[in-house]
Amino acid sequence: MINIQSIFIFYSAISTFCGLLLIGLFWGRKDLSASIWIACCLLSALATSVTVYRTEIPLIISYSLMISIESASLLLMSQSLWGLLLGKKVSRGIAYSIGLAISLFILHESLRYIGNGKITAQMSFLTTFVWILINLYGAYTAKKVGNQFQNRLIFNCISAIFIGSSLLYVFRGLNMFFEKSYHVFDPQLYNFITYFSIAVLSTLRNLIYINLRMHLGFAEHGRLNNMNMALNNVVEERERMIAAMLQSNKSSATEALSVSIAHELNQPLGASLLNIQFLKMLEKSGDLKPELVGPIVNQLEKDTKRSSEVIRSLRAIFTKESSLPEVIQVRELVDNALAIYKSELISKNIQIKLDLTGNAVFLFNKGQFLQVLLNLINNAIQALSNSNSAQKLISLHGYEKESQYILEITDNGPGVSKDRQPNLFGLLNSDKANGMGVGLWLSAYIMSNAGGKIIYQDATGGGAKFILSFPH
Repeated sequence: MINIQSIFIFYSAISTFCGLLLIGLFWGRKDLSASIWIACCLLSALATSVTVYRTEIPLIISYSLMISIESASLLLMSQSLWGLLLGKKVSRGIAYSIGLAISLFILHESLRYIGNGKITAQMSFLTTFVWILINLYGAYTAKKVGNQFQNRLIFNCISAIFIGSSLLYVFRGLNMFFEKSYHVFDPQLYNFITYFSIAVLSTLRNLIYINLRMHLGFAEHGRLNNMNMALNNVVEERERMIAAMLQSNKSSATEALSVSIAHELNQPLGASLLNIQFLKMLEKSGDLKPELVGPIVNQLEKDTKRSSEVIRSLRAIFTKESSLPEVIQVRELVDNALAIYKSELISKNIQIKLDLTGNAVFLFNKGQFLQVLLNLINNAIQALSNSNSAQKLISLHGYEKESQYILEITDNGPGVSKDRQPNLFGLLNSDKANGMGVGLWLSAYIMSNAGGKIIYQDATGGGAKFILSFPH
């Protein structure tokens, strides 16, 4: 005799067969979508089998666990479909699906406890309502994913099956309300028709998915894999281009600073040479006294350290280690950058105002941070070179704000015109005669890549202000 129990057993067998068939088709292939659907088939088969033998199993397993397993199965089908999209990550969706299934188990057990250990009407209504929503979400997913493929008919069929299942659960809910029938195995004809139809639609859904995967597996899915490889090549090419720009920016900065650096190194080296010659003269004349040696040696040490700081500033840009995040002191790198421009600042009568407060220490790429500083300070110097201001000033103001460290670099030059500001950080966007249009774009890229940010504002009273924010 055919009854609801036999329908459940038949569906459980078909669902198991579909899962095993998918295992055979995708054996040895790392296919997340197929793996999730296989789990759905086996979970659904387990849930229906447990329902059939509910009288022989404790109620906590036969009902609450069955509801949560079947809910997880339906939700994971949607995640399986999302997994067909190129580059789509479904790990969070899988976690949410499992979390919802666990929540349903806890909620049903709470209702069963309130109902003195029995299956209550509230439990049946809750299950029906949740499955209506889950099937509607499945229909939405199938439709949305299908829009990304050429052959949408199969996805539309899966979507229609989800909608049909949802309508059947609506019919089941109405019957529970009007007929006061809450148990799945109630012998009424409408109950039999409802679950027979649901079993047929669920079986069709599994078979259609198998057909879909055979089609995608040997045709469009291979095309998508080729597209994925091409996309990876584009991404790699982009990274190579950015790396080349970083190197180009380093070289350009070095060329622009070469005269200033030579002058900056010449001063301490020249002073050291004079002191050494003075020591030699004292030694030859026999007037080399201890009280004279100490100050000269101290001055030699000071000049040597000054030369070393200039060289270290440039070395930080070019060494491979500079590409790795490290703990940096903002004041130290600001001093290094200003040391490189010291002679140019003096020759152009540009004053520097430093105001760095708070804990100016964070993780960043030392060499790249120095590049950003050099770009912005160089831009400020060039802007002030064309300024008629009586007092030319570059201000560096650093402070802590919430979980970030903010560094503002401001000059009182002409500022940036309104028409240039929207594309100020765009690539190859420059108003300088010899400008490459890379400096500000590269600065924005470096900041963004390290989790920071750079923005522009008009300075109060005129001029330009660049605001750097660093993750603390």
